[in-house]
Amino acid sequence: MHTEKLRVYVNGRIVPAGSAISVFDWGFNYGYGLFETIRAYSGVPAFLEDHLERLRSSARALQIATDGLEGIEREIEKLIRLNGLEGTDSRVKIVLTKGVSMDVTSLPEKPTLIITVAPVDVEKIERLKRDGISAVLLDGWGGCGRHKTLNHLKNIMGRMEALKRGGREGIFTTKRGTVLEGTASNLFVVEAGCLKTPPLKGGHILPGVTRKKILEVAEELGIHTIECRLKREELFKAEGLFLTNSVLEVVPVKSLDGKRVGSLTGRKIIRNLQKAFSKLILRGR
Repeated sequence: MHTEKLRVYVNGRIVPAGSAISVFDWGFNYGYGLFETIRAYSGVPAFLEDHLERLRSSARALQIATDGLEGIEREIEKLIRLNGLEGTDSRVKIVLTKGVSMDVTSLPEKPTLIITVAPVDVEKIERLKRDGISAVLLDGWGGCGRHKTLNHLKNIMGRMEALKRGGREGIFTTKRGTVLEGTASNLFVVEAGCLKTPPLKGGHILPGVTRKKILEVAEELGIHTIECRLKREELFKAEGLFLTNSVLEVVPVKSLDGKRVGSLTGRKIIRNLQKAFSKLILRGR
């Protein structure tokens, strides 16, 4: 589907994707805004309330009004239908910016709310979930913080660096070698049958919605989970590594910095988590 054929939501109106927002919008000029990316399954957005809760929490921190989010569920449903995506899987993106003003000397009067939807390549995602991906360590880059802001340059530059080095995803570490998160994902480690993931405390990583759900399904499966600091060296010795985000769900890491990682035991645990997560989605629809 060509982007120009898509319909998008902008401040209460559904318009062609090519319709412009103001060049004075603070999201465009300063990266002053937030976004959420949600996967919709057969037209139904998964864990929408969790995403909206995170968006509202971050908006309070950034002093962005959220009045326009009321009734957003209906607008998303309408947008999916108008784009003919109700029978397939799609990616829903919500963008909320501070709004429009000529410069920083005058605050915007109201925020800008944009919603877009686009199809996702389900076959490609399922292949990645089955076969795994290659990742690289972005040593010393540091984290991107707990808010999913439009100031996403470090994430994009990290992804570009990963692609240049032959990886599909890059994993940020601190200068001291503490592992944080992926450029667009949260990280999990399978070690001695337990599930480990970097902690939210400290505000260095994004509180991912899929991350939260995986911790829940792991508990249902009787898998012990630990939120703790991880060092880069631990990743190469782990039984398994996987990454999570809302569109890709749960994707194993098959190699790190060009070295094979994981074991048969780890892959089995990851596969069980993938199945449990799929069941969780079906329960929510």
